[in-house]
Amino acid sequence: MAPALAHAAEAADTPVTDDEAVIQLQEPTAPLRWFQLSDWYQPTLYGDEGIINQVVFRTVLPFTINDSLFVTRLTQQVTVSATSGKVGFVDPELILIRVFSEAWGRWGLGFDLQPPTGADNLTSHKLNVGPAIGFATSSNASVQYGLYIRTYWSVSGESSAKDVGKVNLQPLYSLKLGHGQSLSLGQTQFVYDTIASRWNSLQVGLNYSRVFNLLGRRWTPNAEIDHDFENRKGNAMWTVRVGITMFQKGP
Repeated sequence: MAPALAHAAEAADTPVTDDEAVIQLQEPTAPLRWFQLSDWYQPTLYGDEGIINQVVFRTVLPFTINDSLFVTRLTQQVTVSATSGKVGFVDPELILIRVFSEAWGRWGLGFDLQPPTGADNLTSHKLNVGPAIGFATSSNASVQYGLYIRTYWSVSGESSAKDVGKVNLQPLYSLKLGHGQSLSLGQTQFVYDTIASRWNSLQVGLNYSRVFNLLGRRWTPNAEIDHDFENRKGNAMWTVRVGITMFQKGP
C-alpha cells in the first residue's frame, strides 16, 4: 500500500469509543471515514404551499499527504418530490480541509466547491468556491463545541445567471448522553447573502444519534428537527431529517 493510503487508513481506522464517535460525526474536522444516507422532509414553507422531500448522500474521507492530514466531505442532495415540480439533482458540495491537531481539539482550513451540475431548475448555473475554516474542542469531553464557516462566491458560469455570495456559519455543540448516544445542534446553520446583504436562513436544529454495532461495522441512526427563524418566502419553516451512517469499527 502506498504511504499516503496507509496513513489515510490509519487515520480512518483509529479506534474511538462509541461516545466519541457519535459526536465526531457532527464535526467537519474529525478524521473519521463514514457514509451517510438521509431523508430531509420539509412539510411547511414560508409564503408558499406544498412540500419538498430530498434524499441526501454524504461521505467523509480522510487522507494524508506528506504526513499532513486532510478531510474531504462530499454532499449530494436529490429532490425526489416537490409541489413546485422542481425535482432532480441539486448542485453538490465538496469540501477539502487541512486538519491541525491541538491539545484542546482540532481546527481546519480549506475551501468549498459547488460545481453547477444539478438539474436545470435546481442549479445556480455558476461555479462557486470559497475558503472554509473551523474548529472543535476535544471529543473526549462530555460536551463538544466549535464553529465551522463555509463561504461561496461565483467565479464563472452563465452570464445570465445570478451571482452567488454566501457565508454559512455552523455552530457545533454536542452533548454525550452515554451508551453511544448524543444530542447535538445537527444541521443548525445561519446563512448570510453577501450579494443581497441579508440573512437567507437562520435555522436551528436538535439532533439525536445513537451508535450500535453490527457485522463488524458501527451504524448510527439519527433523527433531527429544524426550525428556520428567517421568515422568507420559500424557506422551510420546519425540516425533519432521518438517516443512518455507517463507519468502520476500527481495530
